[in-house]
Amino acid sequence: MKLILVEWMDSASSSSNWSDRDDFDHAYPVQCCSCGIIIKEDDDGITLLQSISRAQKLHEITIPRGCIKRIRRLKIGGDVRQ
Repeated sequence: MKLILVEWMDSASSSSNWSDRDDFDHAYPVQCCSCGIIIKEDDDGITLLQSISRAQKLHEITIPRGCIKRIRRLKIGGDVRQ
């Protein structure tokens, strides 16, 4: 298994309600970090899982390649069995 930390940028919105066109709130992209086990990696992006067992998976996230700023492989210590 390959465990990684991904630093990436996410979009943000300033409001979820209708407002006057002249009343602009400024939203800025948000820097995020996600840690997980890689289950898929291609030109479009990386898909991570938080948890995996022999039959199930939990908390899957796919991060688009263009949003990724940095990827770091994490070392796994101890006795980890696949």
